[in-house]
Amino acid sequence: MAENSYKLAKIAWYKRWWGVVILIMSVLFLAIIFAFGFYVLALTKSLALELAPHGINVNAIAPGCIETDMVVFDGEHERDTVIRGIPAHRLGQPSDIGKVARFLCSEDSDYITGQVIHVNGGLVMG
Repeated sequence: MAENSYKLAKIAWYKRWWGVVILIMSVLFLAIIFAFGFYVLALTKSLALELAPHGINVNAIAPGCIETDMVVFDGEHERDTVIRGIPAHRLGQPSDIGKVARFLCSEDSDYITGQVIHVNGGLVMG
């Protein structure tokens, strides 16, 4: 199913001769499930190589610990411990991810493709 969606999107983008693809992957997937993280990294770079000649940029966003309903701590002590481990000393907000996505969709990023943007308060650098 994903391959069919990709083919349909590819045809639509080719007719317009521009576009943006943003993959969002968790830093936890990169660290814990290395094979999946590697797949998303490889997919980002592979799609970027294939689509760049057609004016389509492909990038990925790798969020760190973002304060959402999906992030549940076992008490304030655990929350404080996690926050102390983040160089920015705070949890990320959904708007932090949104700002990067908005930038990647803007003309200001038209020469950026094949990149993974880490949005994690410095938790993972590199």
